[in-house]
Amino acid sequence: MTVGVIGSGAFGTALAISLARARPAVLWARDADHAANMQKTQQNALRLPGAQFPDLLTPTANFDLVSQHDVILL
Repeated sequence: MTVGVIGSGAFGTALAISLARARPAVLWARDADHAANMQKTQQNALRLPGAQFPDLLTPTANFDLVSQHDVILL
């Protein structure tokens, strides 16, 4: 099962990190620059600094990528 999380605030980020420890997950951010920064640094320094992303977590600003998952959390 794959999971998409819509919203890259502190709660959405923490939820995505927790889920991605066991399964592939995508974290959607509406701001493309913010998503690119999260991809580069593998953390959400703006909303949850210091919490590293697991390898199975993919941040993105591409909504189509999120909508393809088995479960979508808001």
